[in-house]
Amino acid sequence: MEEQRGGVIGPEKIRPDGSLKSHMSIVPVGRENLSNAVPPHESYEGRHRWDPEAVWTEKEEAHLVWHTDLRLLSILCVMFFGLQLDRGNLSNALTDSFLDNLKMTTNDYNNGTTIQLVCFLLAEFPVQMLTKRFGFRLVLPTMMMAWSTVCWAQAWITNRASFYVTRALIGACEGGFIPGTILFATYFYKSRELATRLAIFWSTLNVARVISALLAAGILQMRGIGGKPGWFWLFLLEGLLTFGIGLFSFLYLPQSPVATKSFLCRHQWYTEREEIIMINRLLRDDAAKGLTAIKEPAKWNDIKGAWKDQSMWGLYLLGLIAYIPQTPVQSYLTLTLRRLNFSVFDSNMLSIPSAVLQIILMLALAKSSEYFNERTFHCFIGEFWSLPLLAALLALPARGYAWGRFTLSTMISG
Repeated sequence: MEEQRGGVIGPEKIRPDGSLKSHMSIVPVGRENLSNAVPPHESYEGRHRWDPEAVWTEKEEAHLVWHTDLRLLSILCVMFFGLQLDRGNLSNALTDSFLDNLKMTTNDYNNGTTIQLVCFLLAEFPVQMLTKRFGFRLVLPTMMMAWSTVCWAQAWITNRASFYVTRALIGACEGGFIPGTILFATYFYKSRELATRLAIFWSTLNVARVISALLAAGILQMRGIGGKPGWFWLFLLEGLLTFGIGLFSFLYLPQSPVATKSFLCRHQWYTEREEIIMINRLLRDDAAKGLTAIKEPAKWNDIKGAWKDQSMWGLYLLGLIAYIPQTPVQSYLTLTLRRLNFSVFDSNMLSIPSAVLQIILMLALAKSSEYFNERTFHCFIGEFWSLPLLAALLALPARGYAWGRFTLSTMISG
C-alpha cells in the first residue's frame, strides 16, 4: 500500500506498472473524515441526512448549537433540577425534627441512605437496557413520574420500616437517570461541546440545592397546618412539582435529532438543512454514533465488553472514589448545623453558600478543561482542594467553633 500526503491509496488503485489509475479515490486522514469512509448503519435514524460532501459555515453551526441548547439543554436541566429536588429534600427535612417525629436515630438515617444508594446502583444497568430498548423519550420521563410519586407519598410515612421502603423505591426509580440523560445529550452534541453542557447539568443540581433550601425555609414553616409536620408538606409539594416536570417532559422530549415532533411540538425543531448539518457534524466528530440506532437494544455482551475494556478501569476507579471525601460532609450539613444550635430557617439558608461555590468552581473548571483540552489534572483538583480542609475539620475540638465548622464544611461541600 502506497501512502500520500492527506490519504491512503489502496492497491486496487495501482496499475501493474506502478502508475495510478485515473479514477483513484483518496480517503483523507483524520477522525473527522472517518464518516466519509464508514457510512452510518442502515438502522441509524439520521442515515437519510448523511452527506459526505455537505459543507456549512461556522455561523450556521453555532446557530444550530444555540437552537439545541434552547430546545433540548433547557428541558434536560429542568429534569436534573427535579432529580435533585426529590433527592435532596430529605436533608432539608432533617432540620424539622424528622428523625424525632419518626422515632429514628442517626444510624437509621444512615441505613436508609445506604439502602437508597444500593437500589440506585442495582437499577443502573437494567435502566440503561430499557432506555436502549424503548428510547429516552419514554423511559426518562416515566422514571421521573415514578420517583416523584414515591416522593410525595413518603409524606405519609410513620416509622422506620416505611422510611426504608420509600428510600429503596426512590433509589430504584432514580438509578440510571443521570447516565441515560447524558447519553441522550451525546446524540445532539459533539464531544468537545459536552464538557460545558455536562458542567451546566451538574450546576443545575446545585441550583436545585439553592432553590430547595429557599423552598424548604418557607415550606417548613407550614408545620401545624392540618396537624401535619413541616416535612410532610415539603415531601408532598416538591414531589408533586417533580411529577409535573416529568409529565411535561413526557409530552415534550424528542425521539432523535431527526424526529423532534412531540405532543407539545407539532413541528420539527430543525429545517432539512439544519438536520443535514446536525447529522454530518456529529458523524464527523465520532463516526461510531452512526453504527447503532437510538432504540437498538443493548445486550449483556455489551456490558461485559465494557467491564473488560482495560482502558476504562482507571475511569471506573476514579468514579468510585471521587466523591467519598465530600459526600458525608454534604449529606450531613443541615443536620450538623441544627446540632450546632442554628434554627430550622438558618440551617436551610446556610446550605446555600456551598451550592453556589460548587457552581462557580465547576463552571470554571469545565471552561478551563475545554480551553486546555485536558481532563486528568482537572479531575483531581477537587481531591487536592478537599484534603487540607478535611484535615482542618478533624482537628477542631469536639465542641464549639460553630462558624468555623460551617466555613470548613461549606468549602468541602463546594
